[in-house]
Amino acid sequence: MPTNRKRYPRFKPRVRRAAAFQQRIAAGDATPAEADEYQRTINELRRKFRNGSLSPESARRFGSE
Repeated sequence: MPTNRKRYPRFKPRVRRAAAFQQRIAAGDATPAEADEYQRTINELRRKFRNGSLSPESARRFGSE
């Protein structure tokens, strides 16, 4: 049975990019858009951690353990 729902691209967080944003935010160099993207990325990584699909290394890197 075919569905007529549209498929939107899924947000894929990148650990390296989030780490770079984290450093820029700590230094005070981040733009508001970068801070928003960082928060969105962290929320997605936390969701992945709760679901058990985040690697232990990535979880340690962001303190999600």
